[in-house]
Amino acid sequence: MLNGPPRRLGGPDSLARARLRDWVLVLGMHRSGTSAVTETLTDMGLQEPHPADLLVGHPGNPNHHESRSLTAFDEELLAALGGSWGAPPEVGDGWELSGLGRDWTAAAAQTLLGAYPRPDPAVVKDPRMCLLVPFWLGVLGRPKGVLLMWRNPGSVARSVANVSGWPYVHGLALWEVYNRQLLSDLAGQNVFVLSYDDLVADPRAFAQDASAWFDSLGIPDASRPLPSPRTELRHFQDDVGSEDESLLPAHRELVRTLKALGGHHPTFSSPTVPACTAWAAGMLSLRRQYETAHEQVRSRVQTEAELGRLGTAYASLASAVREAGVVPTLPQVPDEA
Repeated sequence: MLNGPPRRLGGPDSLARARLRDWVLVLGMHRSGTSAVTETLTDMGLQEPHPADLLVGHPGNPNHHESRSLTAFDEELLAALGGSWGAPPEVGDGWELSGLGRDWTAAAAQTLLGAYPRPDPAVVKDPRMCLLVPFWLGVLGRPKGVLLMWRNPGSVARSVANVSGWPYVHGLALWEVYNRQLLSDLAGQNVFVLSYDDLVADPRAFAQDASAWFDSLGIPDASRPLPSPRTELRHFQDDVGSEDESLLPAHRELVRTLKALGGHHPTFSSPTVPACTAWAAGMLSLRRQYETAHEQVRSRVQTEAELGRLGTAYASLASAVREAGVVPTLPQVPDEA
C-alpha cells in the first residue's frame, strides 16, 4: 500500500480539466519500440510533451517522447507502492480508490496538464504506466484510445541487459509481468495492438490502420502521412517468428496470444493468460527486497553524513563564539565534597 502522500497535490479542478482532454496512451514494456511508434503518432498530429519537459535520450534514441515530470511522478508512485519499474510492486485490487490514492489522482492530473499545456489531442507514453493502468484510468476516466506495443521477449530481455546491466532472465521476467498486466487491465478500453516487428517491416500498413483508428476515435488530422520509423531503429528489427530456446511454454503462449490480438479492438476483451511463472515472481520479489534494503542503507549514509556536517558546524560556531569573546568565560566552580 502507499507509503506516503505525493510530493505535490493538484488543484481542485485539475481532475475535471484532465478528463475533458483527448488522450491516447502508448503502453508497452521498456525496449519494445514505444518511442518509435510514439514519434509516428506525433507526426500524425498528436501533441507530445512541452519541449522544456521532454526527457532527454541517448545517441541511439535521442527523443523518448516522454515527459520528465510524468516519468518522475510514476517513479515516485511506484516507490510509494513498494517497488520500481525494474521491481514491479505487489498491490491489491482497488488500491487506487483509497484516500491516499485519491490524493495521488489529483496530483497525476495536475502533472499531465503541466506536461501537455495545449488543449489539443495528446499522446502520452511512459512504460511505467503499464504497472499503473487502473490508477491512470481513474485519472483519465476513459482515454480516447490505447496503443499496446509489444516486442519479442528475447529481444526485450537482451536490450534490457545491455542497457541496465541486469541478467537476461530479469528482463524476461519483466517482459512477462508487464504484458500480463496490460492484457488484464485494459479490458473494456479502445485498444490497438501492434508488434514492433510489424511496425518496422511495413510502416505504411500501420499508417493506414492508424489513420482509420484515429478517424474512429474522432481525432482530427488522422489522414496525415506517416513517415517511416527512424533509420537508426531498423537494426533492432527482430527475426519475425523466431523463438528463443530460453523461453518457457508460458512465454511462448503469451507471444501467441499477443500475435493473435493484432489490430483494433473497439472494446478490448482480456484474454486468458498463463499464471506468472514462479521463477519470475521470485526473482522480482528478491529485486524488491534488494532495492528496499539499498534505499535504507542510502538513507542511513545520508543521515550520518548530515549529522557529521551539523556536528562540525556546531563545533566551529562554538569555537568562533568563544574566540570572539562574545560570551564571557564563566569561572569554574569547584565540585562539592
